[in-house]
Amino acid sequence: MFYSDTATVGADASVSLDNLSTALIVLIIVVGVLIAILSIVALVVSIILAIKYLKFNRWHTQAGVAGKDVARELLDKNGLEKIKVQRASLFATFTFGNSYSHYFKKIRLRGLIYSKDSVTSVGIAGQKVALALLDKEKDPDMVKRVKLTPIVYFGPFLFVPLVLIGILLDILFFNANGIVSTIFTILGFSMYVFAFVLSLMELKTEKKAQDRALDILSQEHYITYEEREACVELFHLYNINYVLSMIIALLEAIKQLLKILLQIASKSNSSRN
Repeated sequence: MFYSDTATVGADASVSLDNLSTALIVLIIVVGVLIAILSIVALVVSIILAIKYLKFNRWHTQAGVAGKDVARELLDKNGLEKIKVQRASLFATFTFGNSYSHYFKKIRLRGLIYSKDSVTSVGIAGQKVALALLDKEKDPDMVKRVKLTPIVYFGPFLFVPLVLIGILLDILFFNANGIVSTIFTILGFSMYVFAFVLSLMELKTEKKAQDRALDILSQEHYITYEEREACVELFHLYNINYVLSMIIALLEAIKQLLKILLQIASKSNSSRN
């Protein structure tokens, strides 16, 4: 009777693991389809953004002031003489792009727009100056952004190392039972999700800086109404592209998590059989 009950429990556990594996496979397919759809949408948005970026970069502003000079003048007017305005190096172009750095006290502008008196150049330069102003004014959202920036950048990179550590510990000390691997995988994924949430908070600050820039550039007569509307369109596309990229990255992490869980479930099922 005892052996019969034990066999029944083992069979039930095996069936449960089979059902779990099936559910994980279905979820992986669903997430994969979502990634494919969103990737197509993101590609279309990226193409439109690139076209608008180049189009507006050929549109000379009526004021005729280059983006680097707009940034320098606005910074000086607001007591931010210590903030540098620099042409982004090749490395910075691909890693940071057009950006404001709280830690290095500088605004980086890509070479393509740095010396241009274009709508693209002036709009982006103004937005980076607005970020510096929010930093100076200790804006609550900006303060959070500055403190949490390292997590936003490095949090996602912890996912893979934590998974590998979990697998290694599982093999060395726990007879590859999958428990430690699962715990570390979930921990790594939690870091990824946390970084994703912080990225959305960062977008809030970017949007606030965009609105501030539009007002400042208009008030200082760096852009006309038509040029302002072009900046609005450019910022809007940037925001959509940013959100899509974040969602796709999160879905990719979810897909990897599901694959790892599937492997663990498969191994556990094999060991039972």
